[in-house]
Amino acid sequence: MKKGIFSLLLLFSVSCLFSQSIPLEVVNVDRTSVDESLYPGAQKLQGNIHFKQGDAHLYCDSGYFYPSQNRLLAKGQVRLIQDGFKANCFELDYSGETRLALLQGGVQLTEGNQRLRTHRVEYRTDTRVGSYRTKGQIDAPGIRATSDSGYFYRDQSLVLLIGHAQIEDKTVTIKADSIGFKKDTEQLLFFQKTTFWLEGQKGICNGGYYSKLNQQAKLLNGVRMNDSSGNELQCDTFVWNKKMNFQEVFGAFSLQDSSKSQCVWGKYLKRWTENDSIFVTKNVLVRWIDEKDTTYLFTDTLTGNSLEYFSFPENHLKNDSLLSVCGFLKYKKADSTIFLEKSPMIWTNEFQISAQRMVQKKSKNKQWMECYDSCFVLQWVDCCHTNQIKSDTLVVAFYEDQSKEMLASGRISTIYYDVSGKKIERETEVNAEKLKAIWEGGKIKFLSYQQNPKIKLQKPEKKGKKLDGMNPQREKYFEELSLWTKISRIY
Repeated sequence: MKKGIFSLLLLFSVSCLFSQSIPLEVVNVDRTSVDESLYPGAQKLQGNIHFKQGDAHLYCDSGYFYPSQNRLLAKGQVRLIQDGFKANCFELDYSGETRLALLQGGVQLTEGNQRLRTHRVEYRTDTRVGSYRTKGQIDAPGIRATSDSGYFYRDQSLVLLIGHAQIEDKTVTIKADSIGFKKDTEQLLFFQKTTFWLEGQKGICNGGYYSKLNQQAKLLNGVRMNDSSGNELQCDTFVWNKKMNFQEVFGAFSLQDSSKSQCVWGKYLKRWTENDSIFVTKNVLVRWIDEKDTTYLFTDTLTGNSLEYFSFPENHLKNDSLLSVCGFLKYKKADSTIFLEKSPMIWTNEFQISAQRMVQKKSKNKQWMECYDSCFVLQWVDCCHTNQIKSDTLVVAFYEDQSKEMLASGRISTIYYDVSGKKIERETEVNAEKLKAIWEGGKIKFLSYQQNPKIKLQKPEKKGKKLDGMNPQREKYFEELSLWTKISRIY
């Protein structure tokens, strides 16, 4: 930015060297006199003074004109008028050689409906470029700008504010080291470290622009902002559009709520401020923190609002005890409930659970999963044997003491290999309407059925073949048990 300013000053100086000298033309003077003792080589002027050079006109009440230097010193009610541009001050030193005007004392520059007020201004009538190094204030319809110094370029309709620059209107307030103001399009360009306020949102950035006509702002490089609700956004590129009532974020970003319990990362975000809804895509990561644990969601696309989110088409959910995948996920912040649909599957340290739909809930001392339609639970006992549950609905609860409880209902089909901690030689298949199982330390400690369960036990083969681990007493036991089972079915 500083290099740009120095380049402008260099061009300003070079143009002075090559400017053509045009004699000042006296249009009107009421009285003239000469006082060589006080003002050698000067003519003292009084009353209705009017000078002209090109399209620039100079007016004052009194002054001194140096014909040999082509110079005018004007005092009193001084005015400089040039093609719709008007300057008022108390004292003016104008050189016809360089066409440079030095205005001092209550300087006020007006062009159209915009006005600059400051103490001292340097203005070139040939290039129509000016500068001020004292604090100035610019007023335009709905806009007020202040700075320590500045430059204005009339042909480009550009004002450059330097040093503690600030621009504000009803919608936005911007504070920066340097601000460029395009007067014709009412567009603001800001450079280096910038502080801004956008309708209750406060933030910082290192550059960007704001268009008053389009009511759109674009913030660049190290953007960090907070809204009225305490949510914090960090990103590289932020676009705000008031007409369309949305915000867009491009590049890597993070969005964190006021409680610091929820944070969203991604590479593209669109946010509608009216209903506080968002749309996030490209490598989305969401983190939720509650009293029990921390949950992470990896997904492709996420949409929703501050109360609930939806994510699709592929989701990976991870917390301290569970790992889940599904095609569609819904999260409700109020009670930390998570809905999983489209072939959801969950893994714990001991189980694999699948169903058509799942709901993950939490309470003070437990966390549980409600599973619906084609529920299936698989637990590996060893490399060759598993415990299984198939049912219409299933509830799996995880308690603080690491114990687990399963409640299944509707068309249940189960296979258990290790029920009491002792391996049995034959797997057991049970058909029932309701089932309850409790796991502790990886073992089933309690198992119960309702509505007359039917137990099917595979009968050992007899034809001289011995089953591994099967002794004659155990074989006799299976035969008697099978017989009594048949009797109970008949009667």
